[in-house]
Amino acid sequence: MGCTVYEPASSNLSDSVEQGKAKVVSKAGTDFRFMNIEFIDGNYFGVYGPKDNRTVLLLDEQIEGIYLRNKKLSLILNIVGTLVFISIFYVIWLSTVSIGFPSP
Repeated sequence: MGCTVYEPASSNLSDSVEQGKAKVVSKAGTDFRFMNIEFIDGNYFGVYGPKDNRTVLLLDEQIEGIYLRNKKLSLILNIVGTLVFISIFYVIWLSTVSIGFPSP
């Protein structure tokens, strides 16, 4: 479970290499989310992830924008989300537990 927040400003291919998670928006309007962008033999590739070794050749003329992961905001939102989840679980647990003193 996790939340990824992307920078609002678009980056270019050369600045996006080895920067971690990236969202690539094509000129056709399709979003692609990659774990990394790599530069191999003069070409840029979007890598889906460690479990999925698929890569996609990225052509600059087909890309509308590249948005890199905002690491700080992603971390903050993941921590806040986890705390909210734990709080809700705790409140539900408290409502099911009977706390009281035995009657004399």
